[in-house]
Amino acid sequence: MSISVNKDDAQQLTVFTVRGELDFENLLTYMKSYNDDFALTKNCVWDFRPATGGEVITDSQLGYFAAIMQQYAFESPVTKMGFVIQGDLGFGLARMLSTFEELYDVTLDAKAFLSMDEAVTWLDKD
Repeated sequence: MSISVNKDDAQQLTVFTVRGELDFENLLTYMKSYNDDFALTKNCVWDFRPATGGEVITDSQLGYFAAIMQQYAFESPVTKMGFVIQGDLGFGLARMLSTFEELYDVTLDAKAFLSMDEAVTWLDKD
């Protein structure tokens, strides 16, 4: 799995593109370290369309993911985060994350999309 980053300060948008075999543990580690080590923009998109595979994600991993989202909400300028996912299963999983965000009282606005255009349109709305 590799992750590339494209940051556009003028549009206040950071796009993370995930390629290769998806490894959720490594993804969580990367998300945590990126938030700690780099300046983020107001809006972020995680593009999982080029990623392959996937694994069963445990409740504890989803809880950890929600905790990272909470950290993004409180310790960074990020106010909205979109997830662009291909396929019904991935999209359903991404939507399930919003339930965990509610359970962990995450104030960051996050939403799943099937296209990058939809995600960017949503990010541009106030």
